[in-house]
Amino acid sequence: MPTFLHTADWQLGKPFARVEDDAKRALLQQERIEVLRRIGTLARERKAAFILVAGDLFDSTTPSKSTVAAACSAIREMGVPVYAIPGNHDHGGVGSVWTQPFFELTRQQLAPNLHLLLEPRPIELDSAILLPCPLLRRHEVTDPTAWLRNPELTDSLPADKPRIVLAHGSIQGFGSQEDDDELGAGSGTAAGIANFLDLTRLPAGSCDYLALGDWHGMKEITPGAWYAGTPERDRFPKGRAISPVTSSASPWSAALPRWWSQWPLPASAGIRSSRNFAMTPTWRPAPRGWRSCSPDVPGRTC
Repeated sequence: MPTFLHTADWQLGKPFARVEDDAKRALLQQERIEVLRRIGTLARERKAAFILVAGDLFDSTTPSKSTVAAACSAIREMGVPVYAIPGNHDHGGVGSVWTQPFFELTRQQLAPNLHLLLEPRPIELDSAILLPCPLLRRHEVTDPTAWLRNPELTDSLPADKPRIVLAHGSIQGFGSQEDDDELGAGSGTAAGIANFLDLTRLPAGSCDYLALGDWHGMKEITPGAWYAGTPERDRFPKGRAISPVTSSASPWSAALPRWWSQWPLPASAGIRSSRNFAMTPTWRPAPRGWRSCSPDVPGRTC
């Protein structure tokens, strides 16, 4: 398994409409761009082969041209290939940013290392096979991972490369506004739930890692299936403090810091980055018996 960085839910260009002060809004929006530079630094330090963005790179399907340019400039600085799927906020439907000529021109000029995966088909890299499950509308009524259930597909893939699924959606039987400390695998149903990911129906052994997006707290769903969480939190975290949880069941190790802005907002116009250490996963082969460390991060917002 190559070393790679799994992230999601950047939601660049978020308007922060509830923040009345214009200066604070601008600082919050800029902080989201600065987070990308820190992600790039971490990826280079860990010698990651690539970065995966599991949806919601932008906060909407119509980000401003300045937001697109700032995002592409920061992605170029990452210095490694970045593979992204659209999520519910920036879905790949008709009229979305991904189909606009100005976006493609900006991407080519500023971020040729950014690769948008807008079709559910295998993408073979030198060291892995990506299995993207992009959202082509805000609310998909069918499971975006359904195409992976075809045994002929998995049988046709090279056996010597790890298979990595990228998907954006919910695995739980409630709306995505619920707290992520209530998140759990296998307790939801597909009926009436948009963007529902039924991971239990994927063929056994068909993939090596599931890179998930949508929930804003980092969470392991099953061994090898993780929500990365957002690298820049929207609100003050609810509930208990961050505490590490150890497990010897997973053959992966996670050890990357994550930052978010200070919430609630300080009274002054300045906004400081708290640099609190939570975790964003980076994955590499680990020796047998390795005890991987991951946090239980409460508080989820969209």
